[in-house]
Amino acid sequence: MTRGVSSSTFQQFSLEIEQIHKLQDQGLYRLALDRGLDVTRKQPKWPYGYRSVGQSQFLLGQYEDARRSLRKAISLNDRVADFHAKLGEILHRLDDTEGALESLNRAIEMDQNES
Repeated sequence: MTRGVSSSTFQQFSLEIEQIHKLQDQGLYRLALDRGLDVTRKQPKWPYGYRSVGQSQFLLGQYEDARRSLRKAISLNDRVADFHAKLGEILHRLDDTEGALESLNRAIEMDQNES
């Protein structure tokens, strides 16, 4: 669970994130983005909301916005390998090869440390 988020709040927002992922899977990226932004307004210190927003922005081709959202997620919790991996993917799309490699290597390192 994330610091500063109660168990019931975490469960509520986790369910909302699951619904957002389903919308993304259905290709409803704009609706998923709107729902993700709503989550970040309700819980601005929950990094998974920003990760969700970043994914929707990425799927919409809004790479600069996606980069900002992932950086926000990482600023709130820099110990989630998935955040760094997604940032690496976004940076690659923005032709920031050095930044992409740095982010992806960080994600791999974190993933290996968890094993």
